[in-house]
Amino acid sequence: RTTAALLMAWKAAYADGLFARARTLLDALVNTYPESRYAAEAARVRQLASGSDVQVPFDLGILLPAGGEDAYLGQAVFNGIRIAIEQHNATSPRRPIRMVFRNSGGSGESAARALREMAAEGAEAVIGPLYSVEAVQVAEAAEEAGIVLLTPLATDDDVSEGRTMTFQANPTFPARGRAMARYATGGLNYRRLGVVSEAGSLGEEMGRAFAEEASARGAAVVFQ
Repeated sequence: RTTAALLMAWKAAYADGLFARARTLLDALVNTYPESRYAAEAARVRQLASGSDVQVPFDLGILLPAGGEDAYLGQAVFNGIRIAIEQHNATSPRRPIRMVFRNSGGSGESAARALREMAAEGAEAVIGPLYSVEAVQVAEAAEEAGIVLLTPLATDDDVSEGRTMTFQANPTFPARGRAMARYATGGLNYRRLGVVSEAGSLGEEMGRAFAEEASARGAAVVFQ
């Protein structure tokens, strides 16, 4: 296990361009465990890591609307991402984030096509698009491309349900209802609860999930 751990450590350091650290780990493996089955591979990579540390950028795809009625919102989200990246790059110069922007185009088809383009260009993760109607198709494309997708505003269950590469920053409405129920029963210790919501709305989904979670936690939902 020790030699396997050293193997993974120097591979990680080499992949991040930290050649000096990779050499230190390689030397530790070869000198301490000369009979290890990894010794030959370590010697080979030791030659590859003979130079100075290098900068290895992380390409982050940004998939937001550049025109239309939602352009102002896309610009606001982009500004927030840019500020966060500038802060990261100021403190992590060896692993800077490089932005790769694409216009989502206002439809699921155009947004999915843009994601495939960014994946082909080497993007390692993508933020966007804004809404669920686009994000469902983009999430399918992300799964096929094997690229991580983070949707900032999408709320539909279909966006990430059953997927391994897609994550929603904005919780679904049922998730919000369950979270409120956990707080009502666990944080406030309420035992008798009522739910009022508008039929046929997202609030109804949230209220139903609230009632189900509260009941599962032993509270009495006396009105719904």
